Amino acid sequence: MQPFSKKNTEAGRVLLDEYGQLLSDKAPSTRVISLRILRHLIEWVTEHSGNAGPFQPEMLTQAVVREYLAYLEQEGFSPHQRTRVTSTLSDFVRFLIKEKRLLQHDPISLSGLA
Repeated sequence: MQPFSKKNTEAGRVLLDEYGQLLSDKAPSTRVISLRILRHLIEWVTEHSGNAGPFQPEMLTQAVVREYLAYLEQEGFSPHQRTRVTSTLSDFVRFLIKEKRLLQHDPISLSGLA
C-alpha cells in the first residue's frame, strides 16, 4: 500500500486497511487497483475540502463526488476508467454505511451516478 501524506495518515489508512480486508477474496490486481483508486480519492478530497484536518467520511458529499469525477474527466480519464472509479467508490461507500456506520447517505446514488 502506498503511503498517505501526513495530513491523511491515520483516518484514511485505517479505513483503507479495514476495507482492504474485505477485498481479500478478490483477485490481487482488483484489490491493488481498488485501494489505489481510493487513496487517490482520499488525497484529492482532503486537498479540495477546505478542511485543514485529516480525511473524514462525511467529506464524501454529493457535490464532492460530482466534482471529483469532473476533475478525472478533465485530467483525461476515459469513461471506462471513471466508471471503475464510480464502482469502487460505491463499494467503499457501502462499507462506510453498512459496516462502519460512518455515513448515513450514499453520495453516489444521490448524485444519480450509480
